[in-house]
Amino acid sequence: MGCIVYQTNNKGIISNNPEEMKQRVIQPTNSDIRKNYEFISMLGHGAFGKVRLYRDRNYKDLLFAIKTLKKEGISDYQFHLLKSEVNILSDLDHPNIVKYFGTFEDDYYIHILMEYLKGHDLTKIISLKKYTGFEEKDMSKIIHQLLKALSFIHSKGIIHRDIKPDNILFSNKRDYSTLKLIDFGLATNKSDKKFVGTPHYMSPEMIKGESCPKSDIWSVGVIAYYMLTEKLAFEEKKPVNEHNNDHKSGNILFERIKKVDYDFNLLIEKKCSVEAIDFVQNCLKKSIKERYDSQQCLNHSWIQKYASKNDSNIIISKARDTLLDFVKKTALQKEIYYFIAKISQENDLVKLKNFFNQLDRRSTGILSIDDIEKGFKEIGINITDSELKLIWEGLDFHKDGQVNYSEFLAAMISSYHFEKEEKLWSVFNLFKESNKSKNYITYESMRNAVKALKLNIDENELKNCFKQFNEEIKFEDFKKIIVGDEKDEKISKDEKRFISKKTKEY
Repeated sequence: MGCIVYQTNNKGIISNNPEEMKQRVIQPTNSDIRKNYEFISMLGHGAFGKVRLYRDRNYKDLLFAIKTLKKEGISDYQFHLLKSEVNILSDLDHPNIVKYFGTFEDDYYIHILMEYLKGHDLTKIISLKKYTGFEEKDMSKIIHQLLKALSFIHSKGIIHRDIKPDNILFSNKRDYSTLKLIDFGLATNKSDKKFVGTPHYMSPEMIKGESCPKSDIWSVGVIAYYMLTEKLAFEEKKPVNEHNNDHKSGNILFERIKKVDYDFNLLIEKKCSVEAIDFVQNCLKKSIKERYDSQQCLNHSWIQKYASKNDSNIIISKARDTLLDFVKKTALQKEIYYFIAKISQENDLVKLKNFFNQLDRRSTGILSIDDIEKGFKEIGINITDSELKLIWEGLDFHKDGQVNYSEFLAAMISSYHFEKEEKLWSVFNLFKESNKSKNYITYESMRNAVKALKLNIDENELKNCFKQFNEEIKFEDFKKIIVGDEKDEKISKDEKRFISKKTKEY
């Protein structure tokens, strides 16, 4: 079931500032995608482009899903949607939203680099339901994660406008806790009257060319119904002897949606729980005012009944010391850990993600200092007011008054198992000049990479690093800069003195 979009008549090759989107994310000195990435396979098709799997040539374990759009013949509206998708994705950092790494272009194509997700999409999972023991509790947990992603984007004024099973993927097969919302090609943060979406999942107001955050919730209700019954809530019921006519068929479908005409009794026949039925009903309200929003859905009994209990005791036991230790790291170290957090695979992050979710009590995808204080108290971590302020200083290293998912991960992985050499080796290779075989980083190559990756590193700090190593940083030097000298898991006396000194300042 493909999405539909409003089309304009203005077609032709796009005319835009060549510097506007010509930004490499990895190996920024080379704009030829084939020199830095090795094509593996075709993954699928998005709204306007093909999505392929690529492997980084320098680091074979680093995989990307790259969405490619041909520049020739693109309409102004398609280009507008592409720019909107890029702008929206660059502002999204959440455990249940696909990671975005950046956008660049060559002479013929525009490429969007995104996280590669190994698992099935929700459509496939539903089709395999009778073979996999897919139960109502699994459905609730899936919807729970989807709602967290929607709560996050809705808090930013963004509407997805194409919520459907095809756009819900999983990082790992057979692990329903790794949900990722994808394809923001139709998403908007502006009020525009466009007829867009996938017909079977469109809300009554979307048929009129209008949308709001609760339009996404309608789609959630249709998905929940589909999982529970294995039937679409709204289908074309063609009259007997009616010839196949897409126009009439579409009209019949839209009339059913506007009347909220779905088979309620099927939910009962399938022996769905009272909570599940009530959840669907509150999502599929014709009145926008009466329809639930994302927070009301998150608090619904069907969602809370099966809400995951996080198992991250080992991580929790180290959290206080880890976060206090992160304060003293340099901006360069913090930004490198921040980037490692972004490129790390789901398997590496499961326990850390669970811990973040445990602290994210409001399900907003963003931590406040109050979330950390109350979250620590609930999980039994004793912390003083001065330590809390110190931890906040370390976590909020981008100084925007809030802590996003990757900032939190950066702090936690700084003393977690991410210091393995292969992780640092992959980042080291990203900073080398792509067209040279020399096994060291130059100031120029790293400065270019820092700019392309949009890392917040002071240029003077960067220059000082290279002065210490005679203008050439080899891998062992790089490892020493980021990790420091080999040390015990426990905080050293010097580190404790630093923390004590900083604590007194408060």
